[in-house]
Amino acid sequence: LLLVRGRRRYTLSLSEQHPLGATDTRRRLVLINPTELDVPDDPAACRRIRHHPPLTATVAHSRRDVFQQAITVGLVEHEAGHIRHSGTKPPGATLGWLWNALEDERQERLQALAHPELYDLFTFLGDAVWYGTESTDRLLDGCLLWRWEHDRPAHERKFRPTAPEDVELWHGRVRPLVEKAWAADTSEQVAAIARQILQVLGLSEDAPLPEHLPPSLCASGSGEAREGGRRESGLPPQIPPAALPLPAPPSGAQIPGQLS
Repeated sequence: LLLVRGRRRYTLSLSEQHPLGATDTRRRLVLINPTELDVPDDPAACRRIRHHPPLTATVAHSRRDVFQQAITVGLVEHEAGHIRHSGTKPPGATLGWLWNALEDERQERLQALAHPELYDLFTFLGDAVWYGTESTDRLLDGCLLWRWEHDRPAHERKFRPTAPEDVELWHGRVRPLVEKAWAADTSEQVAAIARQILQVLGLSEDAPLPEHLPPSLCASGSGEAREGGRRESGLPPQIPPAALPLPAPPSGAQIPGQLS
């Protein structure tokens, strides 16, 4: 597991009872639900998920296993990015959700900068989550969906503001702030930008989360990065030497991404 890249030891827990992905920095625990996302039955729909693993098996459950193993590896790498690059999630239900939606993209970009082999994996993971979302014209929803749709053809996008004033507000004020957050130097800057977005939208930081919000990749988003989750400067960081060997897994355990 690639959490060791940052020399931060975490326990990985896989369970169908967990959220899709979450990190508990206090208990140094990463929670992953490896079965929450399923492979689409329709081959045409599956082609909309970019960089998915080869699904050549003729038996449905075998294709599902390959798909979900790749999802699990992607989720582990995503949570590792939070641990390495993210600071503490700000308080407030709506502010925390929006911060996490923006920080997800920021830290994935930093992870892929450090380890370019993760770029396609994160694209696959994002598409797999995006595929199950509903179409929407709400600007708050778009603050999350845009990270999966900014490089998709316009006719495929599920976020489409319809009211003329919403279209103007999105392109003129909200979208530039969303994309600014993706390139922010620190998680604290992301929190400040998220507050600006909520002010533009006229939403309270601690308002209850609307039921219509699309699902995020992870339920927490906090990490251990110093100075509020500061972007590493200079050349892309190199993979550090491996730390001490990890203990052998329990009998019968499987490593995500490896077929038995």
